Amino acid sequence: MKFLFIEPFYGGSHKAFCDGLAEHSKHEIEILKLPAQNFKWRIRGSAYFFFKACENIADYDGIIVSDMINLCEFKSFFKKKLPPILFYFHENQIDYPLANNEKIDYHFVFSNINSALCADLIYFNSFSHMNNFLKSVKKIFKRMPDEYDLSWITEEIEKRGRVLYPGCDFKYFEKKAQNKNKILHVLWNHRWDYDKQPEVFFRLLRHLKYQNLLFRVFILGEQGEKPNPFFIEGKKEFRHEIAYFGYVKNKKDYAEFLKKSDIVISTSIQENFGYSVIEAVKAQCVPVLPERLSYPEIIPQEFHKKILYKNHKELLEMVKNYIEKPGSVYDEAFQKLFMHMDTYSWKNLIKKYDDTLDKLSDLA
Repeated sequence: MKFLFIEPFYGGSHKAFCDGLAEHSKHEIEILKLPAQNFKWRIRGSAYFFFKACENIADYDGIIVSDMINLCEFKSFFKKKLPPILFYFHENQIDYPLANNEKIDYHFVFSNINSALCADLIYFNSFSHMNNFLKSVKKIFKRMPDEYDLSWITEEIEKRGRVLYPGCDFKYFEKKAQNKNKILHVLWNHRWDYDKQPEVFFRLLRHLKYQNLLFRVFILGEQGEKPNPFFIEGKKEFRHEIAYFGYVKNKKDYAEFLKKSDIVISTSIQENFGYSVIEAVKAQCVPVLPERLSYPEIIPQEFHKKILYKNHKELLEMVKNYIEKPGSVYDEAFQKLFMHMDTYSWKNLIKKYDDTLDKLSDLA
């Protein structure tokens, strides 16, 4: 069968997801895309572009769209019946943390809600994401001044909402035999944006340095649309500790840095799945993660106490212990954690996706 994947924000995890699905699915999947920039304009206006770009839309057995489109507007432009549509939530505009001095724009909030309601199938990239979205929608409706019962909306989304983890391509991430690092190598491989809290990460490095602890740092990840001052200052302050600084575009080269790292740290306040962490753990980096967001979900329960921290004090103590005992990251007990990441490989997930696309086409 033939499906159309509409991606208004073709970059980062969105790009990895639609490319991976198209590559591994038994179905033919054509991708129609726009560059990953100006996300607010994508939500507000991409429906106009895709309406004109979809002249042969009746030829498809189904359509997949990500959350960066106003699906109601897109559907309203067509006079003819459309193939059934699957709406996939990578993130949502209700729970996304706001930058300094930024106020929530309810246009985007209701765009997400309405898009979910007018989709034939609704999928989220994690259970924590779906549950948090539903809680936030309920809170918003409680603030509405009219005394209408809107519980049917959350009930409808909850009834039809499902979870499918995005698949990961681990082709380059299998750990190779190597000499153990005598000095611990710390990895940052997240976007350089405010929702990843780089200021907390650099504050951690500062505390470690003030205690005369030796470590090396790989600063990877995609830069945001605007330069982030914390990275500009961090590059100067930790010039002796930084072993590499900058975005690594080539996937194979990127994977090599992950293999050379010992621990991967997250300080995020927004993460609905966690591609960067999962790839690093697959490359046998021990993760040090906040006890929030999707992390307790993607990490097996038996490892929670070892690698999930509640506050900055616990984060500092965990990383300090690894620096003082770098050999501890090679503990055989972590092998089970590394192997668990295969749960999120396309190899293990693709049948669920193909079955879902079969189900989507049946709705025609």
